[in-house]
Amino acid sequence: MKFPKKLLQDTVYEETNETEIILDEVIDNSRWSIQHKMVFKYKDKFYMSFYSVGATEQQYEEAYEYADNEIDCDEVEQKEITVKKWVIVGE
Repeated sequence: MKFPKKLLQDTVYEETNETEIILDEVIDNSRWSIQHKMVFKYKDKFYMSFYSVGATEQQYEEAYEYADNEIDCDEVEQKEITVKKWVIVGE
């Protein structure tokens, strides 16, 4: 589903009643930017989007600053996933 850039920016900066952030996590960073993955609720459905912001006060970059005016977001759902790991015996 496509969302207006302004709506997603407002969502990041908590300036809208239309959406609710469910998850906002840092997934990567570079010298100049910090990349985020965001899951948000809109009209009883959940969507995922990615954005970046400036890494320091010297690298001013707002969320979605370089994105198109409409941003395609995937509808997502939460699922339980079981993971197996190797651990040291006795821990």
